[in-house]
Amino acid sequence: MLIVIVWWLWLQIMGLAALPLTYRFFRRLPGRGYAFARPLGLLLATYLLWMGGSLGLLRNSVGGALLSIGLVAGISLVVYRRGRSDADPGLLAWLRANRRLVLSVELLFAGALALWSLMRAYSPEITTAGGEKFMELMYLNSIGRSEFFPPHDAWLSGYGISYYYFGYVMMATLTRLSGFAAHLTFNVGLASLFALTCTGGFGLVYNLVHLAENARQGRGPGRRASPIAWGYAGAVLVAVLGNLEGFLEVLYSSRALPQGFWRWLDIVDINEPFNAGVAPSLLPSRSGWWWWRASRVIHDLDPLGNSVPVQPIDEFPGFSFLLGDMHPHVLALPFVLLALALALWALLEGTRGDTLAGETRGWKGLLARLPLLVPLSLGGLAFLNTWDFPIYWAIFVAAYGLGRWVWHRALSWAFLRDVGVTAAATAVAGFFLYLPFYIGFQSQAGGLLPTLYVGTRFRQYFVMFGPFLVAILGFVLLLALQSTPRAARKKLFRDWLAWTAALLVVPLLAMLLIVGFLLLAPSGREMLEGIRRIPAVYQVVGDAPWPQVLGQLLLVKLRTWLMPLVVAAMAGLGLALLQRSLRAMPPAPDTAAADSHLSPAPSGQGFWGGTYDRSTATLQFVLLCAVMGLLLTLSVEFFYLVDNFGVRMNTIFKFYFQAWVLMAIASAFGVYWLGRSAPEGEQARRGLRTAFQVGFWLLFAMGMVYPVLGNYSRAGHFNHEPALDGTAYLAESQADDHAAITWLNEHLAGAPVILEAPGSGGGSYVYEGRVSALTGLPTLLGWAGHESQWRGSYEVQGAREPDIEAIYSETNVERARTLLEEYGVSYVYVGPLERSRYDPRALQKFARFMEIAYENEGVTIYRMQK
Repeated sequence: MLIVIVWWLWLQIMGLAALPLTYRFFRRLPGRGYAFARPLGLLLATYLLWMGGSLGLLRNSVGGALLSIGLVAGISLVVYRRGRSDADPGLLAWLRANRRLVLSVELLFAGALALWSLMRAYSPEITTAGGEKFMELMYLNSIGRSEFFPPHDAWLSGYGISYYYFGYVMMATLTRLSGFAAHLTFNVGLASLFALTCTGGFGLVYNLVHLAENARQGRGPGRRASPIAWGYAGAVLVAVLGNLEGFLEVLYSSRALPQGFWRWLDIVDINEPFNAGVAPSLLPSRSGWWWWRASRVIHDLDPLGNSVPVQPIDEFPGFSFLLGDMHPHVLALPFVLLALALALWALLEGTRGDTLAGETRGWKGLLARLPLLVPLSLGGLAFLNTWDFPIYWAIFVAAYGLGRWVWHRALSWAFLRDVGVTAAATAVAGFFLYLPFYIGFQSQAGGLLPTLYVGTRFRQYFVMFGPFLVAILGFVLLLALQSTPRAARKKLFRDWLAWTAALLVVPLLAMLLIVGFLLLAPSGREMLEGIRRIPAVYQVVGDAPWPQVLGQLLLVKLRTWLMPLVVAAMAGLGLALLQRSLRAMPPAPDTAAADSHLSPAPSGQGFWGGTYDRSTATLQFVLLCAVMGLLLTLSVEFFYLVDNFGVRMNTIFKFYFQAWVLMAIASAFGVYWLGRSAPEGEQARRGLRTAFQVGFWLLFAMGMVYPVLGNYSRAGHFNHEPALDGTAYLAESQADDHAAITWLNEHLAGAPVILEAPGSGGGSYVYEGRVSALTGLPTLLGWAGHESQWRGSYEVQGAREPDIEAIYSETNVERARTLLEEYGVSYVYVGPLERSRYDPRALQKFARFMEIAYENEGVTIYRMQK
């Protein structure tokens, strides 16, 4: 419990340090950025520590962290005081006036932190089973033992970490400040990410609903919605809700539907015949890890209708928090929500008469006017989870462009320059602010390839996103009816058809163009021939020329035509509505009255009815989130990013995860919009509103089955004592290793190199690498397969494997001594794993030229003599 309180306290301190800055920066948002103060403070403090450590100006220590927090607080106060105006009541007065909001955010954060710390305490084990916790703990411990940055890679001694590790710097910094070891704080760190995600989702939806409710003032009677209540709904949709697979597990276990339905649905494991030896049950009973299947809903088939060898991953936040892996996509969650808050700020700020980037003809003016917080926050996404940066940068630019349209009203050179310069400046500044990271970063990414024959079946897609699809569809349909006079609906219909066709035809043509370019280069042709050589593909296309091959594979792809058609149609309607909102803009307002256009519209004037008000800005932002989320899921039907896996598995994983966040925010607002009191003249649409609301809440209830039953199973039915120590289980299962690793952590400072047995055959997800992972001490080689993914090469690992084998397995003392000195090894670890793999006679040689630093019944740690 003490760990949780200390962790909460340090996040409070960081949030308070940044609060004056958020209050001033987010002045156009009703919540003044209060819900985002903690993630912003954490980001700024660890950025200063990391940059100072990268430049050799700050040590990665408690003192360096405290100095960084102090600098954030100082900068925050300076910005606050310089931006103070006579009309501003001040931060303290605002806090008093908005104490319900403040109390709601604080209760949500503290409650979520406490709840998820408890949940993690029932399944705290940092193991290799079904995840990458060893890898994540290795990063935390490596950073904790690194004096400067980049931190050393404990699984490849002599090298720095080649991964997007900013989130681990954040967690390692909090670990150092807390005074507890990483294996104790690991699960509390996960709980804090859950709490920050909840408050981020709350903050976004609160601001959107508050803006929309303010715009209703003076528009006749009607029940007012509570932004706080809808903020809580946003938190649940983003961080807690599950997909429909958990509900389907209950139906499968209870045998409520016939076998033919499960074969048609074709989700792996629950597409199998019922087990006659197992009685029907309301609780999923296939295995203790049944909840894992929710992240494998999408089932790809080859051209012959059989499962492809590597299936897609379709994680969502609720699954990730339940699993408990501290992976970059989870570490980045609070900060993608911060990025969305920045995008909403950019839309509202863009409606001002002056440009965000200032005078675009002079670079000095540009740097002086572009808020540094924007590229610092957006650029940080690349360091947190690189895939996220282009997504949220595009949303930010699009939001700013929507705001600037108020003033330009045409796709003019001035508009393009305004938005283009801001976009370029944000991207370039975001890159250079994190330049030390890019200098040492290697990646496995290898460009784009077309998704030629696999596709997503709509029934499985609906299992994944069902509640969101209903909410968004109801929202855009109602919005189309509300905002479009009967005479203009034909135009809207034509725009919708045009956008839908474009979203299907343009990517298809791009696919063909990519194939054409690949055929022109020998390396590209080899990649395509590799697809042809897949047995199932070759049986269909044989040795036919590539134009014929493309035709045959695209015909195979037509098996899954429904999903891209539905998604393109929904996204197309969202884009048509955005287009209509731009056409309906009033003449550009007077610059002198830059803020008046955000005042509530006079009674009788609604959104897109000749007045640019809060509803217009809010609806544009929600449509932008919905469209971007849908397009992310549509894109993987046409392209995937090339990596070591060679399939679209990882692309679906990364894109679906962000699509969930975007569609959750849009859905929370969409359901609020569907439930608003119908204005005069809209009574006939009550049926539409009611149908979609009922559909959403039914699906929402089905989606809540997953977190309830999943966490119940994950916690082992709560039938044991909770504990937050992630390595306590080793004291029983690997008692000798646990005792030796505890000794290493207590007695070895710095980062001396220790040799242990690596994963055999390039292994990952194995127990090997346990010493370096649990101590942060660098070893010659840990999980070689993961190192290959991070560095895009197996060259270094391949060179080290025979040397490690020689050190352990040969009896030649001089050969072993020479290799140990060559790699700078200070300690050699001989534990149960090493004794089971290598000849005991060969292991005895270490005693002939090394001294024993530590020994127990199963472990001997040798130290090189000085």
